[in-house]
Amino acid sequence: MTTTTVKRNLAKADKRIAGKGSACEGALPDADAAYRHTSEAVHRLAAQGALVIGKNTIRYKGYVGSVEFSAEDRLLHGRIMGIKDVVTFEGTSVDELDQDFREAADHYLEHCEKIGKKPDKPFSGKFVLRIPSDLHCAIAVEARQAHTSINDWITNALLGLLRTQ
Repeated sequence: MTTTTVKRNLAKADKRIAGKGSACEGALPDADAAYRHTSEAVHRLAAQGALVIGKNTIRYKGYVGSVEFSAEDRLLHGRIMGIKDVVTFEGTSVDELDQDFREAADHYLEHCEKIGKKPDKPFSGKFVLRIPSDLHCAIAVEARQAHTSINDWITNALLGLLRTQ
């Protein structure tokens, strides 16, 4: 699903819902404004380092590590993302960083086993999302008309947004 498709679907939902006098009427923002707001939020999080979309990441055993560069220290460094525990790694080259990341992940798993703790599972696939009730209603209408679940509809919309990045 492309960004244009997402915007078009939001616009269709807005018109359909507003025209029916449903519980969704009146508070649903126009499609362009909703898209701009979402897009701005994603870019703001990325700028803050709170969101990494496929770039500057490394993967090992299901864990994803962020990759950053410190010009002052002339060092690459990162942290395993998506877990509660803090696991960091560093290196002066990409190969050294990758090796330290792998060792850090292995050490984390060994340490958890040693102390009898279940290791955090990275990115469970579940998260709580709070949205305005009118937007929830619009998404439910769109999902029903697409003969899919709200979860699948949102997943497809998010995939479409990520593909345009």
